[in-house]
Amino acid sequence: MDHEPHSARYLNDTRDLWWNEDFLALIAARTGLAHAARVLDCGAGLGHWTRTVARLAPHAELTGLEREPAWVARASADAPPRVSFLAGDVYALPFADGAFDVVTCQTLLIHLRDPRAAVREMVRVLRADGRLLLCEPNNLAEGVARLCVLPSFDLEDALAWLRLEATCEKGKHALGLGYNSLGEGLVELLDPSLVDDVSVWNNDKCTVFAPGESAAQRAARAEIADELRMLADDGFTWSREETLRYFRAGGGRDEDFAPLLARTRRAWAQRIEALARGTLSQNGGGMFYVASARKR
Repeated sequence: MDHEPHSARYLNDTRDLWWNEDFLALIAARTGLAHAARVLDCGAGLGHWTRTVARLAPHAELTGLEREPAWVARASADAPPRVSFLAGDVYALPFADGAFDVVTCQTLLIHLRDPRAAVREMVRVLRADGRLLLCEPNNLAEGVARLCVLPSFDLEDALAWLRLEATCEKGKHALGLGYNSLGEGLVELLDPSLVDDVSVWNNDKCTVFAPGESAAQRAARAEIADELRMLADDGFTWSREETLRYFRAGGGRDEDFAPLLARTRRAWAQRIEALARGTLSQNGGGMFYVASARKR
């Protein structure tokens, strides 16, 4: 969708449901967020993660940096006290060395051509002993888990999805547009000459797909609605045109594309419809990593 700002399909308020508050409080305690005075969120989008971090750093001034002016304008219109947004490039942050106590990002690095360069730049603007906090998923692992709920799962459906999605992820990376499962290799991005005290945790939040009226079930219904909207435009994770572009770039053959996409869409639609009817229940967990490191 070249005519839209990046991540236009994904920037919605379900992002506010991605974390358990007590897990966030634990991360804040582990990383000293409560004592931070200056925090930078890179790739802020509409500010969901920026506002979340603001709750965890009650005395800090927060800056959300985002490359898309449209998102900056929308996030600024809704900004709470102590939070500001500006347009900028994560590869050339418009700040002096050592300007921040904490630098963070959420689902940014998966979209970058050179995530290592971005992380080095984030470290540059950290003060000595400042804390880097990176939050990124392994989307392939999550997708496999969600299709293989019961031992009766269709192996050919699961393999079709994995072949299509993995080929597209490889193609997206080959085009210089990032790697959607980069979270699995977050520690690979950390230069030991620049940082130490490295820790990695996995987000403990599950979107519980089960009948009921709890907050978890309401969150699950919002996620189901999002997935149905994505299926409605004849694509899957991306539009059909974008999916084909990534598939080809990842080495996929044109004659394989339509059958794989059709099988994937059918399998995913059956899962979503069963969840919506309440005839299938699912934990809805994922591999969403939080990596923390201290600047030397």
